Amino acid sequence: MNITNYQMHNVLKVYTQQLSRNRASEYRGVKTAKPASDSISISAEAKRLAIIDKVTADIVDRITRKGPQSDIDREIVDRLKDEIDRQAVFDQSTGSDFVYNVIDADREKEKTRLSVEDSDFLVKRLEHLAKEAADKMLAS
Repeated sequence: MNITNYQMHNVLKVYTQQLSRNRASEYRGVKTAKPASDSISISAEAKRLAIIDKVTADIVDRITRKGPQSDIDREIVDRLKDEIDRQAVFDQSTGSDFVYNVIDADREKEKTRLSVEDSDFLVKRLEHLAKEAADKMLAS
């Protein structure tokens, strides 16, 4: 694409005129409207909720990938285990179960099944417990 001399001259002329207008108005004490910078105002509560969501996602990711690493992780997993014993119903006859092994207190392998419905419950409950723990950490 070719840019001709007169096109370049016109661009420079317009730029020079704008520059001289701004300088003249500043000299006379007239303030020109400066371009407003883009800024976002977030309330303290929204910031707090954003931090809680971020910490919750970190806790859930850490627990699901590496297992419970800290005391908070262990507390969440223990609460979840207690709730599983009370609320989750495991149907041994379905073929769409997730089967996994757990080492019990006597160091013996125990086969456990988890249905798809129970896994949805567990993920949602794990996120809820992690959110409670994150909220508690921020409050203290």
